[in-house]
Amino acid sequence: MASDPQHPEFGYCAKISEAEQQPILSFIRTLPVALERADLRVVHAAWIGEDIERCRTIQQPLDAAFDLFEQELHRDPKYIELKTLHDHEVHWLGAGALSDKAPKPNATAIGPYDEFVQMGNAIRVITSGVERATQSPFTASGKWRFTDRVAWWREYAGGIPVLFGHYWRWWDPSIHHLLSKGETHLFAEDPVGPYMAAHHLTCCIDFSVGARFKERHRQKTAPFHGRLAAMRWPEREIVYDTEGVGS
Repeated sequence: MASDPQHPEFGYCAKISEAEQQPILSFIRTLPVALERADLRVVHAAWIGEDIERCRTIQQPLDAAFDLFEQELHRDPKYIELKTLHDHEVHWLGAGALSDKAPKPNATAIGPYDEFVQMGNAIRVITSGVERATQSPFTASGKWRFTDRVAWWREYAGGIPVLFGHYWRWWDPSIHHLLSKGETHLFAEDPVGPYMAAHHLTCCIDFSVGARFKERHRQKTAPFHGRLAAMRWPEREIVYDTEGVGS
């Protein structure tokens, strides 16, 4: 059993051995990075046409393809330039300056570098989303962040509905500041209902089930604010596990 030194409030958790990891990793390597059919698309974080197109060409396991995309990114002259500026700035700021315990850093190179890295690998984009350098750094998951998540779904015009996760949303938006990891709440103004509207082309069905870890640590019992959700298709009905249902 071990605790996360950055988040001692999360308590202790068991770590599986390397031998136990291997069959899990082998199974994950067989999975597609996205699902697609005539009436529906399913992706973890973002359906971005050009990145999906690049991923359609993958012939090897995803981790190997990810590494190839990274190697290509690292050869880009723009990456080399941004990496040099980034490393110089981090060295100048000094150890501990990026911790959320430190004052907001006066940094100008970290954001553009982080954006370029995030957007330069097609697998990274569709599995962890679109990000852009921000003029207003914020703290999340124990450190200062210099890129904002972008609500790509508001501009999606692909015609075929997309279901996705990754972005924690809340049945009760007022809970966001208590249980989130510090990120911007991109669904604050979006109504939550039992169905995906007929005219909507996208729907996030991640209702922050991971927050139950924090809730249990605080002695909360069901019903939880975090819920495990799924979409019934083609009914467009959002369903939840029974422990998450309730006010």
